[in-house]
Amino acid sequence: MSETSHDDGRLRDLLEQAARTTPDLSPADRSTAVVRRGRAARRRDRVLIGAAALAVAAAVAVPLSLHGDDVPEVATPTPASEPVGCPAAPADVTGPATSADLGEVTSVRLCPTVGGPVLASAVLSGDEAAAFAAAVRALPAYAPEDRCATASVAFEPWALAIGRADGGDVLVGSGTRHCSSVSIDGVRRDAGAVVQAFEDRAVLEAPRCDQAPADAGLGPVAARPRAGRICTEDADVPLSAEQTRVLGGDFEEPRGERRGRSCGPAAPARRVVLVDERGVVTTWTDAGCADVFHTDGATWAPSDAALQVIEDALSR
Repeated sequence: MSETSHDDGRLRDLLEQAARTTPDLSPADRSTAVVRRGRAARRRDRVLIGAAALAVAAAVAVPLSLHGDDVPEVATPTPASEPVGCPAAPADVTGPATSADLGEVTSVRLCPTVGGPVLASAVLSGDEAAAFAAAVRALPAYAPEDRCATASVAFEPWALAIGRADGGDVLVGSGTRHCSSVSIDGVRRDAGAVVQAFEDRAVLEAPRCDQAPADAGLGPVAARPRAGRICTEDADVPLSAEQTRVLGGDFEEPRGERRGRSCGPAAPARRVVLVDERGVVTTWTDAGCADVFHTDGATWAPSDAALQVIEDALSR
């Protein structure tokens, strides 16, 4: 219906009402009353329409305002954005073999163990964590070698904290790497192969000098270093991959103590912090005997190439 037709219909209704309710009015007064009633009706309609518009606006504004900065947001479950952490205390893996269901793996972290060495921080996340899970699931069921029946197995504890998308983090580990197994997704897998799948993907960094142990490590028998730092009272210098490789060459075969050097206070006292492929931290200190470094129960006499790396690092 057009606006003109609507107004005409309303005018006829007003005329009829005016005729019924004011029979004694003159024609002129009756016309005035009709006009007055028409204006009042229009004002009433505008008020009603305005009120309805305000009601609609309020209905829209309320849910929007609930998402404003001044109103607390409702917490919704989201995937964990932080990598899994280690237990508060070193993991005791000397008991029965552990078991775990991996689920959807989001992160994996190397964790300290009771009786184990000092470890560098190492964590996998994202695609690397998923690749670790895939590699572990692809391992065949554990079948011990014949020699395991009589072999004397070394104590080499390890533990991995595994973060899952559902928040149900798990810990898997073993007191040895050889002749032992852990249960993954209900299938027993070779323990050494499981931790190796982590080590193959981990990016290791030597701890900062203020966090490195003063005297710890496995000495010359440790595996080849993959990261390192040179420390003095005033310096904390990370080593490049090539520099670390040069230092690691000194541990590929036993070396005797360097002779013809006078033992006395080194100036300044130097520490070489190395991390091997298993994340084990070794700190070598030359305090008290220049160019001969000591760690827990071991001695290292750096080669000329290794000494040059140390000097170059401190001269930066």
